[in-house]
Amino acid sequence: MLVSCCGNRCDLCEQYPGRCAGCQAVKGQVAWTAQMNLKVCPFVSCAAETKVPHCGRCPDFPCELYSLSFPEEAPDEEFDRYINSRYDNFAQADPEVTPPLQQRKPSAVKVKVRRRSSTR
Repeated sequence: MLVSCCGNRCDLCEQYPGRCAGCQAVKGQVAWTAQMNLKVCPFVSCAAETKVPHCGRCPDFPCELYSLSFPEEAPDEEFDRYINSRYDNFAQADPEVTPPLQQRKPSAVKVKVRRRSSTR
């Protein structure tokens, strides 16, 4: 099983392996980044800056990027499933993945980001 930097399973992606060899192999320059006027996936950029191989090893997982990449109108339970599935993928692919240092409910990240963005 090949897992992307953000925790998606590459083997379940319609672009893999024909049009994309996996996020790490293309160094974060996946097809959707061009559609958003980005050169590199923000998850890959962040992992490089924080010097972790993927988000599953980051002590701040799940972070604001996950909330920003998920539909705001989606129910918190759906966001929780989204985060938990990413964490499960990391844990299956990497035996060194440990629980986040700060134990918190994933939807709390989503709510925090919504509040911050709505006060601007």
